[in-house]
Amino acid sequence: MIDTGKIQTITSIEAAVDVAIRVEQAGRDFYAKAREAARDPRCRTLFSFLAAEEEKHLGAYRAMMETVTGGAFQQDVLVGEYGMYIEMLGREITGGLALTEGLPLEDTLDMAVTLEKNTLLFYNELARLAKDEALRNGVEKIIREEQSHLVKLAEFRADFFSND
Repeated sequence: MIDTGKIQTITSIEAAVDVAIRVEQAGRDFYAKAREAARDPRCRTLFSFLAAEEEKHLGAYRAMMETVTGGAFQQDVLVGEYGMYIEMLGREITGGLALTEGLPLEDTLDMAVTLEKNTLLFYNELARLAKDEALRNGVEKIIREEQSHLVKLAEFRADFFSND
């Protein structure tokens, strides 16, 4: 579970958006790997959809970064103490996303649910930090989409395992 005390140490919207970018990258990569590992076409479809959603969110957060910094987003590698801080927070949110060969689908779905829940906790804090109404609205839109991901995962799990 995410340590909300670490979230409270973020004092700038730029840092929060940097973390969101890292979270979306990790989510996209996780779902892409889950798609590749999935044997069932329904699973591949679900994970493809979720990977595409994370990619869409990644683009939205990069655009937000351009807005808050006043320039084009170009920073892919963060350096120094700040970079280590952002990477640590990103790992805190996305921790446990280790897909291994032969991992049961149920475990993969559990990881996905945990990722989405941790992401929601962080994004709710990010929305509160965003003073700019347009940025806050953008984050709130992504929050609603992340909530729909949780619903989709729950529905998929219920449907998939009730038919087996």
